Amino acid sequence: MKFATCCAAICLGGSLLAGSATADDQWTVRTTLYGWLTSIKGSLAVNGNEVEVDADFSDTASEMDSLVALMGYTEARKKPWGVYFDLVYANIGFTGGSVREGSPIPGVDISTGTKSGADLALRVAELGGLYEVKSWETANGGKTGLDVLAGVRYFHTSVDLTYEITGAVNLPPFGLSQEGSFAVARSGDVDWVDPIVGLRLRHDFAGGDRLQLRGDIGGFGVGSEFSWQLMAAYAHDFTWGDSVLSLALGYRLLDIDYSTGSGLKEFDFNTTLHGPLLGLTFRW
Repeated sequence: MKFATCCAAICLGGSLLAGSATADDQWTVRTTLYGWLTSIKGSLAVNGNEVEVDADFSDTASEMDSLVALMGYTEARKKPWGVYFDLVYANIGFTGGSVREGSPIPGVDISTGTKSGADLALRVAELGGLYEVKSWETANGGKTGLDVLAGVRYFHTSVDLTYEITGAVNLPPFGLSQEGSFAVARSGDVDWVDPIVGLRLRHDFAGGDRLQLRGDIGGFGVGSEFSWQLMAAYAHDFTWGDSVLSLALGYRLLDIDYSTGSGLKEFDFNTTLHGPLLGLTFRW
C-alpha cells in the first residue's frame, strides 16, 4: 500500500507538471497507460528452496490480477533535457507445468504438481533523466534523435513457493512451513535499487507517428548483480474530439539477476520478463 501511494503521488506530480506546461516554456509531456503481456523464464529461490519457472502469457494471464492497473509511463521534455517515470505493478501466479522443482528434500516425497506452484508480487518503479546528444532531419521530413539516459530502477517483490507433500516431515530445517498438505516457503518483502544507464533512439515521422528503440544496463552489484532491458515501440497518432492521442504497440524484455543471503536465508530472483506492450498515450 505504501508503494502504491508513493507511486500515485509521483504520477500526480507528473500530471501537475503537465498541467503547468505552456508554449512559452516549451515543456511537452506525454503519459502512456499500458498493459505488458508478460512471459517469465528463469529461477526463483526462497529460503534456499529453488524452482525453475517457464511460463508464457497464456499460463500467467488467469493469475495476473493487475495486467493494466497502475502500469504507466510519463515523460516531460524541454529540449535537450527530459525526465521520466515508469511503473509496473503485477501479481502473477504459476502452477502445474510452468514450475519445476530445483532443490528436492532428500527422502521426502515433495513435488510441484498441479496444486503446487509459485506466486510472485512484483513492483518496478523507474525514475530517470534524458539528454539529447544528437538529432538530425531525414529526407522525408522526419526527425531522428539520440538520447542518453541515467536513473534508478526500484524493485519491490515477494515470492511464495508451494509444494505438495506426502507424509510427515520436519520442514523448518529446510526453510519451509507446513500449511495443510503443502510445504510453503515465503520470502516476505524484498526490496532493492539498481542504478541504470542507457541509450534511446527516437524517430518522428512526418505524419506524426513515432518509433523508439531503447536499451539500458544496471545493477552493477549495487542492487542486482546485473540487469538489462530492451524495448521497441511504435506509436500511431489519431484524433478523438479536440485531442490527439496515440496508440502504442511494442515489445519489452527485462532481465534481472539478483540474490541475497545464503542457506536458509537465501533469496534469488534470476528471471527474464518479456512480452508485447499495448498502450494509449495522452499529450499534455
